[in-house]
Amino acid sequence: MSVVRFNPWREFDELFGRVAQAGTESWVPDVDVWETASDYRIDVDLPAVAPADVEVSLKEGILEISGERKAIDHGEAESRHRAERRHGKFSRRFRLPETADEENISARTSDGVLHVLIGKRARNQPRRIEIAAA
Repeated sequence: MSVVRFNPWREFDELFGRVAQAGTESWVPDVDVWETASDYRIDVDLPAVAPADVEVSLKEGILEISGERKAIDHGEAESRHRAERRHGKFSRRFRLPETADEENISARTSDGVLHVLIGKRARNQPRRIEIAAA
């Protein structure tokens, strides 16, 4: 388990990011991030987003999940009474910890959730080195 420094501004930064995007066509999907003994896991809620419209990429230790939820065109024959579901482009970025195995990342979708699995590298265990007599 690693120690994470407390950042009192983290929640403010996340809130500001969501408020800043409120007036645009973009949206921010909800995520759950957790760690097990062997891997890190990120679940991203992406209802009504086709897997072909999502991209997962890694660059310089930053995992980016981006894509687009397309607007549904109901046509002129229907009257819209309420529209609360956001659509448009989205992007979430995560800095991977040093123990993440960047060569061991997989992603799959099920029931409107993108599941990203990031393996951990094996940690080097301390060992005693014997000194040979000359």
